[in-house]
Amino acid sequence: MSQTKEQDFTIHLYRELMHTTRNLRKDVSSVLREKGLTGSQYAVLEAIPDEGIALSAVAKVIRREPSNITGIVDRLEQSGWIERGRDPDDRRVIRIYLTDEGQNLLSEIQAVYPLNIHRRLSVLSQEEKETLLQILAKLKKTNEMIADT
Repeated sequence: MSQTKEQDFTIHLYRELMHTTRNLRKDVSSVLREKGLTGSQYAVLEAIPDEGIALSAVAKVIRREPSNITGIVDRLEQSGWIERGRDPDDRRVIRIYLTDEGQNLLSEIQAVYPLNIHRRLSVLSQEEKETLLQILAKLKKTNEMIADT
């Protein structure tokens, strides 16, 4: 393959990957939209253990920019799904906790969300899923190394 054809193929591959990702996210997110949530809001709810989590740790756990977390948490709190509180061991630290309403919402979503994802990916064999996961891990590692330079 000449360099130009290889580059064209790589760009085509990238576009297909992005298109497929957008479509999968859109299809799977329909469950969240029905409950009035975004993907980021769901990720925050899912990241909260019973003992709560420090607000400063949420971004790292869900792999989002820290600057975006406050707005997401504000909206979840306004909806009554989470509450803020001081860490009992360090009053300087703010923790977030699921409310009963938030726990109920999370349970409802977790009853159907994984099934929705499984249905979308069931076209792949287990071997294909494992291969795809290996390829994605390789891309992720490479992109992280490039980002660090």
